[in-house]
Amino acid sequence: MRISKDKIVSIVFILLSAAILVLTQQVRILPNLAEPGPRLFPQIAAVGMILCGIGMFFSKDPEAKEETVYLTRDGWKRFAVVIAVMAAYILGLTYIGFLISTPIAMLGFIAVLRSGKPVSKIGSIIIALAVTGILYFTFVKLFVIPLPKGKFF
Repeated sequence: MRISKDKIVSIVFILLSAAILVLTQQVRILPNLAEPGPRLFPQIAAVGMILCGIGMFFSKDPEAKEETVYLTRDGWKRFAVVIAVMAAYILGLTYIGFLISTPIAMLGFIAVLRSGKPVSKIGSIIIALAVTGILYFTFVKLFVIPLPKGKFF
């Protein structure tokens, strides 16, 4: 019996996700901090990844012989640009803070991920500012988690 590549990848993905779930137990929770605490989001992500791995395991027919190209040359270029935008965002968080770097990064992600479709500049700006505001309110006001202010401010 031959196991398909998709099944092997899904098993590895499930195992790595389970390891992430186990490692989240090492995240310290301060005694005076009420739940949900800093473990919640990584645990939700790990469970979601496990569910995706399970779905991937059962979704592909092992008898299917068709090969699917996941990324074309342009897809790889977009992927590289997304990684570059993410790296710039991390640097931006460090030096100019959340409130400035997040809308800029959002505009970068929108520009890269639009897949050649026309997107309104005003709409992109509104989305970037709205996402930044929602994230800021959620973390700072609801969860009382401070966001990076940046070394320059």
